[in-house]
Formats: sequence, structure tokens, C-alpha cells
Amino acid sequence: MNKKNTELTTHEKPHQDKLPEWIRFDSKLEANTYQALPKQGLMLQFPITLKAGLNSPKIDYVADFLIAIPNKQIVIESKGKLTPEARLKLNLLDAVHPKLFANLLIVTKSQRDIQKLPKWLQGKACTLTRLPKVISTFLEQ
Repeated sequence: MNKKNTELTTHEKPHQDKLPEWIRFDSKLEANTYQALPKQGLMLQFPITLKAGLNSPKIDYVADFLIAIPNKQIVIESKGKLTPEARLKLNLLDAVHPKLFANLLIVTKSQRDIQKLPKWLQGKACTLTRLPKVISTFLEQ
């Protein structure tokens, strides 16, 4: 969360309870993703260590969200645009933690944003409006 911080306030989403003061988001998309997620088992800014081999450097990757329920973890990333750094970290996540990568969900603003993603990530993406249904299906599997 090193970019411009966007604080989500109750006047933006009057139907939501007031959020704790410590919650800050890098973008409105990330804030809206948080609003759409179930809160049971939800972790914000979940650190994952990526180390490809014994002599390779450790790279820290911080997932926007992780939903952890018995026998399942879902990594959730809010992406308006895929930066080269994010692409590298998602490639490493696939190589180092294939089970977490298998349960990766990328949330975008629009269908056009999904089409801009590399083909290997498009099947892991959904729009913000479809997120509740996709999460529900994910949790039922």
C-alpha cells in the first residue's frame, strides 16, 4: 500500500457499518472489493513469502485480501492495471505456491480490464459486480 491511500468512509457506502480507522486502501477498487467480500475469515494485506529456490532472494508479496476458511484459502487481488512488478509476483506465486495460485481471484472494474490481462490470468478474473456470486461459488466447491 505505497500509492495514494483512499479511505473508505460511511458516507460513500451508507449501507455499511462504520469501518475501523486503521483500514486504508490504495484505490477505490480495493475499497469497494473489501465492501463486497464476506467478512468471515477475511484478512487484509496478507503477506506471502515468495522464494523460488535455496539460493534465490526472498520476495515479499502482499495480497490485498485472503479469505481463510477450513480447507480453503482464497487470495484476492484488486487490479485496475497489471504492473510489471505485479506480473512478476503473480508468476512467482504460481511457481512457489501453486495451491494458493489455483485459488487466486483478480477483481477488476470492468470486462474490458479483464481482456487487458494476460491470457493466463483472464480465467482468474471477475468484475466487481460479479464478485459476491463468484466468491459464493468458490466457497461452495
